[in-house]
Amino acid sequence: MYGGTGVGKSQFVNDAAGRPDMSVGHDLRSCTQIVAASQPFVLDGQNIVLFDTPGFDDTTMSDADTLKRIAEFLETMYRRGMKLKGLVYMHRITDMRMAGASARTYRLLRNLCGTANLSNVVICTNMWSNPPTEDELRREAQLETEFFKVALENGAKMVRRSRPGMETAHDVLRVLLPKAPTVLEVTSDVVDRGMRLQDTEAGKFVEAELRFKLDKQEQELQEIKAEIATSLAENDLKFRNELEKLRAKKENDMSTLSRQLASLGVEVEEGRKFWEGQFEDMRARRVQAMRLADEQGKFLNLESSWS
Repeated sequence: MYGGTGVGKSQFVNDAAGRPDMSVGHDLRSCTQIVAASQPFVLDGQNIVLFDTPGFDDTTMSDADTLKRIAEFLETMYRRGMKLKGLVYMHRITDMRMAGASARTYRLLRNLCGTANLSNVVICTNMWSNPPTEDELRREAQLETEFFKVALENGAKMVRRSRPGMETAHDVLRVLLPKAPTVLEVTSDVVDRGMRLQDTEAGKFVEAELRFKLDKQEQELQEIKAEIATSLAENDLKFRNELEKLRAKKENDMSTLSRQLASLGVEVEEGRKFWEGQFEDMRARRVQAMRLADEQGKFLNLESSWS
């Protein structure tokens, strides 16, 4: 599951799995700060586990940290011989325009996947009115012909989730069921080609965004310093004190961005160890569930033989 904060990823997972394991946010704060796995469930004879990812516009975590957490999860999954069936990209049809966080999140999706893997992507529009409004229908057509055009031309599918619930969630997932498993470009770059995360297309995109923000902050800091010099010349003590507060905040923001930029190049073993444990737990639960199902089947056969 992929998309920005508040687009309905966690609710989709809960609906599809039939149990409320994921926290659902109703404001701009993200409830998903790690990649979170749903309980396994069966759909049309296939065993399914959904993974809810944090949004790249997370209010409590930087884009660099979000990318690293997703990359660690994907890398560990791949090294254990597991592949993804596909990605569900959630998009609110109520969003008036594709800009800022929405545009950045979508571009990162393409960079994470790579063009060759877009056929394993389902773009799911949700939060529709009933019946759909003219504005929503117009936005849907615009998304198909403009914003998501490249992804759709490369095999991605766009579907409408008209309402919440298990039925509509399963209908979306059925688009992916016939697909062959895939390995995302960011994973094959890191594992098979030995690239550093910051050198992948996704890593370079996040790094460029951080450098742009850092350059902008530096420019604003120089402007504040110039105003401080002017206030000194004019002996405006009150204005100077306000400017000094702004300078301190700006320098703190720049330090934060610099740390985020540096963190892209740091290998974090802790994240991989965490996911090794998670996948081992999932394997154990699956074995237990299969054993229980087998025992129940034997019990039913025994009952039928006595009836």
